[in-house]
This record gives sequence, structure tokens and C-alpha cells, in this order.
Amino acid sequence: MPANAQQVLRAEERVFLPPQSEGIPKVFNAKGFVYKGFSYYPRLRLDVLSTSNVYAREDDVQSDFVYTANPEINVIKEYKKLILSATFSSMSKRYHDNEGENRDDIYFKFAANYALNSKWSIPLRYEHSLYSRARGDVLNQSATREPLRIRNQYIQTGISKRFNRLILSLKGEHNTLRFNDGRSRRDGRPVIYRDNDQDTYAGQIGAKYEFLRGRKGRAEHIAFARLKYSAHKFLRRDYTGAGFSGLSRDSTNIGAFFGVETKYKGLLFANIGLGYLMQDYDETRIENVDALDFGAEIEYSLSPRWMVGLQLDRDITQDNDIIEGQLTTSLRLSTEYEIYHRLYVDGEYGYTQRDFEQIGRKDAANRYSLGALYLLNQNLRARINVSHIDYQSDVAGSSYKTNNILFSLIGKL
Repeated sequence: MPANAQQVLRAEERVFLPPQSEGIPKVFNAKGFVYKGFSYYPRLRLDVLSTSNVYAREDDVQSDFVYTANPEINVIKEYKKLILSATFSSMSKRYHDNEGENRDDIYFKFAANYALNSKWSIPLRYEHSLYSRARGDVLNQSATREPLRIRNQYIQTGISKRFNRLILSLKGEHNTLRFNDGRSRRDGRPVIYRDNDQDTYAGQIGAKYEFLRGRKGRAEHIAFARLKYSAHKFLRRDYTGAGFSGLSRDSTNIGAFFGVETKYKGLLFANIGLGYLMQDYDETRIENVDALDFGAEIEYSLSPRWMVGLQLDRDITQDNDIIEGQLTTSLRLSTEYEIYHRLYVDGEYGYTQRDFEQIGRKDAANRYSLGALYLLNQNLRARINVSHIDYQSDVAGSSYKTNNILFSLIGKL
């Protein structure tokens, strides 16, 4: 769920707009269709993936072909003062040889905004997902025979008021995570993850100030600030082998984030911010975590055909059975170039560092990818992507390397 991460302001702006593809001429964006006053934007993506390391392990390297179907539909409706948006998608993966890795994930998102008048409005967001944890995610126990299932539910609402250029907001949110147990791929023993079941209650105060407005009266330069307080409550104590009798991982979090978002003549988009994160555990035997928070999302068009981008983010997560969670810092550099009409090539470098201060562990991942996209017409496009992941960890047996080749066909109405 969005916390102090970037992309928040732009995501808020686009949630009630038709789906768009960045860097692609608008003429190739699907138009959708209207039925009984509702606007529908369906999409279907079909993937064929060749991977060299299914289980993301250095001691159990197995290659396979993976076939994925990802249907999605976005529905938008506007009633005078009320605007609604809903998205439903599913992802079905089938492995050619390793059938135990097959999975079916579902995702649902709903958003609404009700304008009480020209100054006051009430936003609402609801998300529900049921998905499988990816192989290669950091876990504190043995890898399981089948992918671990996770159920996530998130709701946020509040109120905001506009004072000409200044917008103030007060929001509350509730997030639940529920984990399934499994059995070890090594010896079949139970692997318990239900001790990660948790509820998060949070409140956030936000402010935005619009400096300048561009075409159609939209703000082009915005300063923003957020102060967020959250309480993490775990349903069970840490599992120790003799039951749920270990440490309590309940904690409170405080985060403050300040930044600016700017647009310039369709050439530049930048969202840059700086803040502070603190995680304070109720259990005195667990070391508190505090860190400088930062984030950036920058896109710049060097020419009408060439775009470059940068993303930088930091966050604290606690969903992997490691007592104090992890401090994750990520960097992404990207570029895209239109080499011929309708034909685009792109490249990306990603770096992720995970710090586990109390156990003295540090992981680092480097990801390299090259891809090409061809727009067959307004409704159909084809893509190929080649990537390499090099994951290094201080913990023996947790490092791995993976090579992937992905073919995709994407259809939109």
C-alpha cells in the first residue's frame, strides 16, 4: 500500500482517468466503450516466460516455461458530485514442468470521491488481493513446496478541504495481511507463517500547495507534506517451534515526508521528497529502527523519441517472518527510444538493498533488462524482454542468479 513512497500524487490524479501508456502516442491508447453510462476499459495480457531458475535458489537450479494469462477490466462512472472507479484483474500462471508452482491470483481495487461542495470532498479507497509470494522473496525459514498464499485487504477514507491553492486532508486507513502455512521443500516439515498475520491502523495528515497552473487549469508545480502515524498489531507472537510463544512484534511507526512535484511543457515530470521513518517496538528486546526516508520519480524527454527515467524509494516492511523486518532501498534507471514508427526499445537497471540491522544481514539485488515493444494497432501490441537478476546475500544459500526471456501479447479495447 502507498505509504511515503513516490507516485502517490500522480496516482491520485489518474485513478479516475482512462488507463494510459506512458511514452506511447495518445492515438494508440485504447478508447474503451460505454454501456448504460459506465465506461469500460478491458485488457488481456498473455505471456510466455523462459526462466533459468524457477525457485530462485543457488542449490536447486531448475529451468522451465511459464504461461500467464492476465485479464483486467477498469470501470469508471461519474454522477454529478460523485465519481467512481473499479478495477478487477486476475493472473493465472501455469508451469510446463514444475506444476506445483501453478498459481491463480486475484486483485480488486475500488475508488470513489464525493464532492460535498467546491471546497470539501470525501475520498474512499478499497483494495482486496489474494496472491502468492514470489520465489526469491526474503524468508526466515525454509522454502516451501508450493508458493505461500497471502490475503491482503486495505481501506482508506477521510476528508479534504481546498483553500484556493492549498489543500488539507485528514485520512485514516486499515490494512490486514493473512498468511498461509506450508511444508518445507527440503524435508516436508511444517513451515509456519501465520505468526505474520497482522493488522495496521494508521492516520495521516496531508497538505498540498499548488504554485502554478498550466493548460486546462491543472497544477504544474506542487509542494506536499505528509505526517503519518500507524500501529502494527500481530495476531500471534513469534512461532518458536513449541507454539506461538516467542517475541511480540507489535510496533508503532511515525513517518514524515516533504517534497515537490513539477511538470514542464510535457517534457519533464519530477516528484522528489525527503523524510524520516521510525519503527518503535513494544518489545524491549527488539531493536527499534529509524532511517532517513527519501524518494524520487523523474521522467525527462530528451527528444520527441527518447525518454529517460529515474525512481528512488525507501521503506520499512515487516512481512517475511524476520523479527525486526527489513529496511528496503531501491533504485531504478530506465530509458525508452522510438527507433521506428510504432517500434520502441527500452532498457532498465534496478538495484535493491535490504538491511536487517538486528541480525546483521544485508542483501543486494542487481537487475538488468532490455526490451522491445511493437504497436500493431490501437488495440494490440507485442513485447519481448530479456532480463538478468543477480541476488547476493550474507546468508549462505540465499544468493542466486536468474536469466529470463519474456514474450507478451497485449490486447485492449
